[in-house]
Amino acid sequence: MTGRPAAQAETAVRAADRREAEIALITGFLEVFDGNVTELLGSLAGAPLDISRISQETAAPADRGVLAETRSPVLRRDVLLSCGSVPMVRARSWIDLAQLPPPVRDALSRGGQPIGRVMRQHRVEVARETLLCRVLPGALSGGRRGADAPLIERKTSVWHGGRPAMEINEIFTESVLGLLRPALPPRTP
Repeated sequence: MTGRPAAQAETAVRAADRREAEIALITGFLEVFDGNVTELLGSLAGAPLDISRISQETAAPADRGVLAETRSPVLRRDVLLSCGSVPMVRARSWIDLAQLPPPVRDALSRGGQPIGRVMRQHRVEVARETLLCRVLPGALSGGRRGADAPLIERKTSVWHGGRPAMEINEIFTESVLGLLRPALPPRTP
């Protein structure tokens, strides 16, 4: 009977290794993906993501990251993107509104849509640069689990007209792993 616990332990180790490999692939994908992640996740989920505003305010010039040298006020947004009741991404952004066309400023100030959707609707060309993409501490070591458990952090700078326009910090939840898993390359034995 000692074989059964050993077999269960081996199965658990294989599952943990597979999960870790999947997370590594997804982290690598998010690191190089410079498209609209909100639209990608909505497409994979089969429905557009909903946005819930946690907070939004216009603040003094940013003293952070790529916006450190801006002289104009910034819009600080903190939102949760969900598919139905399933949380996908918590996004905090710092936006230099002066760098963006007036219709985009207005739409972002209203706060009812994801940034990428607003930019696409107004056909604003931007360049994105990933500053950081990492698995959050504790995500692989048996930390909190569940659809809303934080899993991956990505920090991105967004440039428009050759100047920094925003910095976005996204926390992807465990539910994103389930959405992106079918898009991963097949496992080889």
